[in-house]
Amino acid sequence: MIDSIYIGITGVQSHQERLTVIGNNVANINTTAFKGSRVAFSEVMSQTISEGTAPRGQIAATNPKQTGVGVGIASIDRIQTQGSLQLTGIDTDLAVEGDGMFVVSDGTRDLYTRDGTFAFDTGGRLVDPSTGLVVKGNIARDDGTNALNEISFEAELKELIVPLNRESEARATTQVQLAGNLDAAGGSAPVWSEDTIFGQPARHEGLNEGQLANLNTQLASASRGAAKLSITIVEDRNTTGGTISVPIKEYADVAELRDELNALIYADDSLKGKVLFTRELVDGSSGLVLRSITGGENVNVTVDDGGTSELPISSLLGFTKGGTEVGAAAAIGAGVELNSLANVGEALTDGDTIRFTGVKPSGERFDGELIFEGTTRDSIDDLFAAVEDAYGGVTAGIDPNNGRLVFTTIPEEGSNELGERIVGFDVTFSLLDAQTSVREERSALVGPDAPFSFSTNTQVFDEQGESHSLTFTFTKGLVENEWQWSSTIDGLTPDGGNVGTVTFLPDGTIDTFKSTDGQNLTMSPTNGAGAITVDIPVSDPSVRLGGLTQFVAPSSIAVRDQDGRASGNLVSMSIEENGHIRGLFDNGDSQVFARVALAIFDNAGGLRQEGSNLFAETISSGTVRTGEATTEIQGAVRSGHIELSNVDLAEEFTSMIVTQRGFQASARTITTSDELMSELVNLKR
Repeated sequence: MIDSIYIGITGVQSHQERLTVIGNNVANINTTAFKGSRVAFSEVMSQTISEGTAPRGQIAATNPKQTGVGVGIASIDRIQTQGSLQLTGIDTDLAVEGDGMFVVSDGTRDLYTRDGTFAFDTGGRLVDPSTGLVVKGNIARDDGTNALNEISFEAELKELIVPLNRESEARATTQVQLAGNLDAAGGSAPVWSEDTIFGQPARHEGLNEGQLANLNTQLASASRGAAKLSITIVEDRNTTGGTISVPIKEYADVAELRDELNALIYADDSLKGKVLFTRELVDGSSGLVLRSITGGENVNVTVDDGGTSELPISSLLGFTKGGTEVGAAAAIGAGVELNSLANVGEALTDGDTIRFTGVKPSGERFDGELIFEGTTRDSIDDLFAAVEDAYGGVTAGIDPNNGRLVFTTIPEEGSNELGERIVGFDVTFSLLDAQTSVREERSALVGPDAPFSFSTNTQVFDEQGESHSLTFTFTKGLVENEWQWSSTIDGLTPDGGNVGTVTFLPDGTIDTFKSTDGQNLTMSPTNGAGAITVDIPVSDPSVRLGGLTQFVAPSSIAVRDQDGRASGNLVSMSIEENGHIRGLFDNGDSQVFARVALAIFDNAGGLRQEGSNLFAETISSGTVRTGEATTEIQGAVRSGHIELSNVDLAEEFTSMIVTQRGFQASARTITTSDELMSELVNLKR
């Protein structure tokens, strides 16, 4: 009977221990990252009164007779489930979502915790302010890859120290990314009308292909800015003009030189739409020709060296220094070519079609076309003959006084009367280019409007971090789907790669973007810094969209990104979900300084509690493994959050009630056994 008392004692003691664990859980309901525990009971052992017997004949086997001798604590297990995350808004407050623990150190040994209420001390160390322990992780290698976002870390775990006075070094711009739209409707294809003034241009013949070598020789020893070409235009007694700096470099052929000079013309508001360098024959070979956009006797163009030019560049380009060329009135007659008109911007080639449509004074419509064929259908006479056939009964011509198109009636045969000029008609001429893939064979007309332009500006940086103003100007070319671009840095012409063309496919997506000299944009700053060399990539045509486009929509092209920067100071830090500590600088740069490491164990329940929310490694926990969050460790670091206790108060109160009942029942066993023993003693009375 005495055994039942001792059995009751084991029940009381076991439930007392369970109540202690429950009380600890409840007490830590608000402890950061606390992990609750549970108690598991097991019987202590059994006392055998008699063994069971084996079956004998017709007698079945009997079971052993045993009584228990009480209950004991089988285990006290820590529940490692995830606690809820609470937003604090403090960047250095960290919580682990998923597996993993932070590693902290006292300088002698490593301890582990889920409590991430950290802060930076005055030395830039990430610490636990409540214990003074320093958080450990991996330091980012300073091998240049950080700047390229190819971050590598030292393998050894070290104290996380972030230099609070760290600076971001200046970086020269090496690439700018253009993106956006150029309005396809801006500067739409030119047309001629009855109001168009036809005429022949003022035309300067320059060097031919064979004379280009001499120009290259002269430029080879010249200094930057030594060649300035001044162009003066007089039209209807109005004088305009400008000066362009011929880039000092070697030109592969006259076509490259012409494109370079034309891009500079397009970039000069006083010259664009006034003059043009064209492809024409000079002394029997491809040569450089400067001509006016408009024609007629009322226009003249003078070429000279710029006031500060150190080279006789006008002569080197094959022009007569100070020479003035005067335009001529348009005329019709045998042998007068359409391509001799100033109104033809890029020479017509075989297969080009000039379409015309008009309305007679009576309201009757007429239309037709001329398909250009060299040496057979290439003259002004041929075009007017096609117009006469479509209109019927008229002679087409050009008024020698004003250069405009006139229609005159044809008098009856044998009549001495002169034809009468027709008034009140409308007519428009447009070009359908043969769309050859050869750039030199594309054609264009010239209309009355100046070319449409769009400019955009951004900042680029030299290696000392000084900013420079980079401006791109895009001007609609005469050829369909082609734009000329030019660039200036601080208002000056760069050393190379500063002008070129951009062409689009018929669907409005990018085709080519290139500089005329095939070089990257290059400029030498005057502050002693090294040369700035900038690549200008555009999107892969196979991607179709995302770079430069030409749709009927407002122009929006801009520099969307550039990789240079000034020097900067550290202004803030953030901690990413993979544990990377990233510093943000006032120059827009960001750098990863270090990485908060996470630790995991094969048996996290085997860790030993050290107090202050800390755990220590034991034999039963297994060896620690550390790594990067989200990749090597399947847990994420949440900045600005802390993990709450995972104790469920309702569950603990329920367990408390059950434990109380178990305690009471065990105690009742003791009192009942005591009463039985008292009765036994009373039998002696």
